[in-house]
Amino acid sequence: DILIIGLGGGTDVQAALRHGARSITGVEINGTAAHIAAGPFAKFLGDPYHQPGVTIVVQDGRSYVAAAKRQWDVLQMSGTDTLTVQSSGASVLAESYLYTVEAFLDYLHVLRPDGILSILRFGVEPFRLGAIATRALLRLGVADPSDYVVVLGQGRMRLTLVKKRPWTEAELGALDAIAARSVEANAGIIFPPYDLWEYKLGAPLEVLYAPRRPDNRPGLARVLAEAAVDGSAAAQTAPTDDRPFYFAPELYNYLKGGMVAPAAGQQIATYLGFISVLLVVSLVLLLGPLVLLRRKGLRGGRSWITLAYFFLLGACYMLIEIVLLQKTVLLVEHPAYSVSVVLASLLLFSALGSWLSERLRVAPGRLALGAVLMIVVAGAVLVFAGERLFAALLPLPFGVRMAAVALLLAPFGTAMGTFFPSGMRRLGDDAGPLLPWAIGVNGLASVLGTTLSTPVAMLTGFRVLLVIAVAGYVLAGLAFRGLEGRKGEGS
Repeated sequence: DILIIGLGGGTDVQAALRHGARSITGVEINGTAAHIAAGPFAKFLGDPYHQPGVTIVVQDGRSYVAAAKRQWDVLQMSGTDTLTVQSSGASVLAESYLYTVEAFLDYLHVLRPDGILSILRFGVEPFRLGAIATRALLRLGVADPSDYVVVLGQGRMRLTLVKKRPWTEAELGALDAIAARSVEANAGIIFPPYDLWEYKLGAPLEVLYAPRRPDNRPGLARVLAEAAVDGSAAAQTAPTDDRPFYFAPELYNYLKGGMVAPAAGQQIATYLGFISVLLVVSLVLLLGPLVLLRRKGLRGGRSWITLAYFFLLGACYMLIEIVLLQKTVLLVEHPAYSVSVVLASLLLFSALGSWLSERLRVAPGRLALGAVLMIVVAGAVLVFAGERLFAALLPLPFGVRMAAVALLLAPFGTAMGTFFPSGMRRLGDDAGPLLPWAIGVNGLASVLGTTLSTPVAMLTGFRVLLVIAVAGYVLAGLAFRGLEGRKGEGS
């Protein structure tokens, strides 16, 4: 029985059928790709999706595995990437929940005792995958994870194989025999599109790493050994669900002062250059008017505390929104659903909070305190119990999960929605030129919060990013009390 995540054009399904698989379950997140392979191109491809024993599911592969109630002999992923909830155009900045320690735990859980996790990737990625596999196996109580991993190579392609049990000498001998046969079997195979990018199907298969072998490829054995040591660089940088940046070791190393590959370095320099320009422009546009236009009303302590208040609202709202997008994507099965339910819920409940802020007969200071406490409590629940809560919700029907996400977001949205209108009313009609600057600062802060969320999450994780955002709202609550105390002063 074979489970395939990321069907693409169906080559893995065809290969499984060719080798006599009894049943095949294919999971594809892109519904259009699955439709094309099963419809217009079905005849050209040999109609693999309509063969006996083949089941095709349009869903995020990780979500499908996490909710699965059965087991397979092989879980295959060939060059599979994932859609992201925020795409910057640079792969090193994209998050992927397919290649994290928790993802590997899910994969191994749905494999039978002698099952194999098979991941086809490229170049130096087995170093990254080996570290992830090592950390996952350690969580399962494995004493020596290096006995559970094999890496094969063909041209630039790399096949990482992970088992739930140690590889036996008989299994390793069978792999050696397959590699030896590939010298003659692959001879003469020419496929120009692949050959152009050094993915040579005519190249012989090589065993790059196997347990207990003295001739392993330099570096692989070292990385596996280092990843097994808590606190090592390989262990700390292994992607997790809290920091799921599989494609971004270069950016992480850059920010930590390490070396990067030239191509990745160019992407990183462009991204960080953009952030630097944005920060400089922001400071000039924010601080300049406060200095140059002091005679026109932008002066005094109230100006600074007002701008700080609205800056915190804009930045922290976006930080919480991005964290919620990331935390719910696996629960609702698809990034598009996560964007839809999170944005709709936050906007709806923020509007409710705005409406309540005007109609509740509560002193403004107490209303701000209550909103801060609501955000702190909701944040604490998500930080300390979020994973367990989402795991309990995952087996429920899709509609129930969507409704549950909306309800979980209600405290955040309602509380955050009270701050902006309360601040506007606190300023009053006598705010003068301070009012448009407060609105402008809020909008600019939302852009900065969105832009800075990626490098911050990469270094600290989304959990810490949420803590930062909650702390920002605590400061905003204090700033609001400062506004209240200065009402009636000259602006």
